[in-house]
This record gives sequence, C-alpha cells and structure tokens, in this order.
Amino acid sequence: MSGLVVVYDGDCGICDKLRQMAVKRDRKQRLKFVPFQAADLNAISPGLTVEMTSRALYAVRQDGKRWHGAQAVFMSMRELPGVWKVIGAVGSLKPVSLIAEPFYRVV
Repeated sequence: MSGLVVVYDGDCGICDKLRQMAVKRDRKQRLKFVPFQAADLNAISPGLTVEMTSRALYAVRQDGKRWHGAQAVFMSMRELPGVWKVIGAVGSLKPVSLIAEPFYRVV
C-alpha cells in the first residue's frame, strides 16, 4: 500500500468526523485509518505506544517514517486530491506545522 496509516483516537468525535471527511475524499484509498485502541501499534511503527497515540494523531509511511500532531494532519491531507493536497503540502512544511501545532492541541 502506498500512502499512510493514520492512527487516531477512535473515541474522539472530532477525530472520527474528520476521518469520515477524509475517507470521502480519498478516491485512491491512500489513507488507512486505524483507531489506536484497536491497533497493533508496534507492527505499524516499532516503538509507537498507546501513551503516544492517546495524545496525538500519528501518520506513518510504509517505510516507517512517522509524524504526529498538526504535521500528521497535514501529511495526511497531502494524500488527498485537489485543494486538500495543496493545503497539506504547505501545512506540512516544518515552520507552518510548528505554528499550527498549538491550534491542533486546542482541538
């Protein structure tokens, strides 16, 4: 599978709504969403823990590279078509994602 495994909080209503929106737009099925509560985290990314994933969203590439928080959101958006890909590309730049991180934490 190309794309990303997105590890999210399956008990979070906001997280689930955003997941649903992304799935609708993900025509090429490049994102695989897995709630951390039901995931084999070590198989997804060695060293990834429940403690880590209970505090932030994680996006994990097939080669094992992973991102968390706002940067994970933007990296996931890069996998979607159209304007979402553009927003994700700009947002995933380190300075932009660092600025976005406090807003991610509020949500």
